[in-house]
Amino acid sequence: MADSLAKYGLYVDDFSKIRILEPEVAGQSDKLRLECQGFVS
Repeated sequence: MADSLAKYGLYVDDFSKIRILEPEVAGQSDKLRLECQGFVS
């Protein structure tokens, strides 16, 4: 099922929620968010 959704740009995350972002992009975004928190704190 995940493959057929990915064909349309939809992805299922670890919590079984449908996401629009590709998993790699979501991971990079989360990494950037954590780095920014460390910079601002």
